[in-house]
Amino acid sequence: MKRKGRFLSVAILFLVTVLLTGCVGGLFGKSPEDQIRNFLKQVETAMKKQDAQKLANSFTYPIKMETDRGVIEYEQDEFEHIIGAGFATMKAEGATIVDFKIDLANAEIIVDKSGDSAVIKKATLSITVSLAGEEATEGPIEIPELELKKVGKQWKFDSDAAWILDSDFDL
Repeated sequence: MKRKGRFLSVAILFLVTVLLTGCVGGLFGKSPEDQIRNFLKQVETAMKKQDAQKLANSFTYPIKMETDRGVIEYEQDEFEHIIGAGFATMKAEGATIVDFKIDLANAEIIVDKSGDSAVIKKATLSITVSLAGEEATEGPIEIPELELKKVGKQWKFDSDAAWILDSDFDL
């Protein structure tokens, strides 16, 4: 009887420790870092499949971009159209995305204490495009910081991030 009570006490102590240290995610679900890695894999897949809708759904809105005409705000449907037009132009020219990779091997994922935002430092990006049977690879290009925000249960690129505002895109 004493042994059973001691085992129960140890089990309760272990459970309380797990709850207090925030390790529940590891026991009952994916950690925020694993969720972020999964999100980035989905982005990679959407790029390879040239899925404008899924890519556009990967951001928070409105997106503010600095262009030669000043700062322009885009809502999701507008941004999806821009992405789709880019993919259509590639297809019309006979180009396809062969590979798209966001590499986190040397990156650091920092999730804030609330678990609602994160920064990825030193990720790299590579893209391979095929045109007329020839492949060209750009990268790896280091991305100094990627800012993410959790919306509901889904991670998204934070549209308030400076890397979007300072983009070199000519839209």
